[in-house]
Amino acid sequence: MGVDGLELDVQEARDALVVHHDATFHDEHIAKLSLARIAGRQGESVDVVVPTLLESLAVIAHRPGTMVLVELKNVNTIASYIDEIKPFTGKLDIRTISFNAQLIGDSS
Repeated sequence: MGVDGLELDVQEARDALVVHHDATFHDEHIAKLSLARIAGRQGESVDVVVPTLLESLAVIAHRPGTMVLVELKNVNTIASYIDEIKPFTGKLDIRTISFNAQLIGDSS
């Protein structure tokens, strides 16, 4: 049977889009953290890795045609997201969802 696709929760850090379910990492809001700060906190108390969206899509792209459901959680602008997924649009079946209707409206 298998799995039909993957779901990624995306948060916006100060300088990157990262894949992480919660808006906080080690009790700090991801939106206030740089990627370097997130990387520095990884593994402090639990073995958690916070990959960037780009890193995640690059790994998934080794399985062409995979459906990837991206939930934009705490993302303020869609422009950087669209730039990051462009190289993968022919390789992966990327679908975008969000509870922020205005954000999705900005993509059309």
